[in-house]
Amino acid sequence: MKLATSKSMPQTRGATVGSDVTGSQYKHIFVSNLSYTIDNTAIAQIEIGGVETAASLLITGLHLPGSTAVTVGSFLVSVVLATSPSKVVINQSLYEVHFAYDNSYYTHCYHDILYSYDSGGHLMDTTKSYHQAVGG
Repeated sequence: MKLATSKSMPQTRGATVGSDVTGSQYKHIFVSNLSYTIDNTAIAQIEIGGVETAASLLITGLHLPGSTAVTVGSFLVSVVLATSPSKVVINQSLYEVHFAYDNSYYTHCYHDILYSYDSGGHLMDTTKSYHQAVGG
């Protein structure tokens, strides 16, 4: 985990793809939907351990590869710090992105929706994130 979050870690193409995978030149092919619930105990661990702890939970819970778990984990930490939820549910849709002209693989595209709930189970906030990573 330390290596993946290191400042000296070389950037992959996924870091530069950004939001340029929209448009008729790309074809999104659905792969899967996943859901993961982070309870109050895990949220307390994330508040202390930050991105490393969040990424570790996501690797285990959503079976994400390391660099993708760090990206989603960073996003999760920002949501936890902003809303102080009692529970967070992550719904993730995964797509492969192919070039439309020859159907060759370009990248994976993750669509994450985080639902934050208070201690009474009431929805406090919904936050969306989209990111890409080569090879998942």
